Amino acid sequence: MNRRSCFLGLFAALSAFSALSNACTPQSSGDDSTAAALLLLGAASGASAARPCLGRSANAPVGTAAADIVTSAPGDLASGFFDALCAINGVRGGGDVNGSLDVYTLGASGAAATLILEWSGRRVTNSGGTDFIVFENAFFLNGDSNTRFMEPTIVEVSNNGVDYCGWTPDYTNGDETVFSKNPAVWLRFAGITPVYYNQDTNNLNAAALFTPASAGGDAFDLGDANFGSGCAGGVRTDIQTNGFVYAKLTSSSGRTNPDTAANFVQDGGAFGGGPDIDGVIARNLAAR
Repeated sequence: MNRRSCFLGLFAALSAFSALSNACTPQSSGDDSTAAALLLLGAASGASAARPCLGRSANAPVGTAAADIVTSAPGDLASGFFDALCAINGVRGGGDVNGSLDVYTLGASGAAATLILEWSGRRVTNSGGTDFIVFENAFFLNGDSNTRFMEPTIVEVSNNGVDYCGWTPDYTNGDETVFSKNPAVWLRFAGITPVYYNQDTNNLNAAALFTPASAGGDAFDLGDANFGSGCAGGVRTDIQTNGFVYAKLTSSSGRTNPDTAANFVQDGGAFGGGPDIDGVIARNLAAR
């Protein structure tokens, strides 16, 4: 079991009978004793575990906008890491070796493995380059960029909430029945890249936010969308021409890998099932 799963397991045990600190700040994956001390401090303070992200709002850079509506979250338990508000209350990444705690954890499979977000009264439009970024909380293991804790996420978008187009996910490990921690074999997934952007401690302007080396996260270009059961030519053309309203994020372990006819494999050390969503930020938006 990796350090992050040990830490998060401790969190779950404590919050079940006590409370979660409402700070929702990043914690290093490399110091379990410090993590435990902070959690015990939170329990002693009497802070409630319910809706830990309530009242914490997103503050995306001028010229960008964070998804601010939870359209559908079947796994929302309104508590701890299972509070869907944590996916729309601002991005608070922790960098290469830290996993953010300001996240909403999806299930590994079934209905709870999917989260759908949108932007109030607006649609995300095609800008001819990166159009939006999904921020999860992947991080390097032992400082090695080629070995990461990752929870791969399939990304799709829609105008009507029925017909979705996405980015063809491809797992290219030599043995696709075995999970690899190498990011190079996970193509066109979110949940792969560490997050450097933190609206509280590493705020960025719009240009820097959409520079991968500065902000991290996983970027998506509407011009490349071509995947999904409802992604016929007319649907894809409409999304690429007029933009989209809904962003759907699904745990890869809840979807079938066409190469194996079984679900995509998952890291055995993952806590709570699926990806931990910190937020989604788009660049160009228009009124609906």
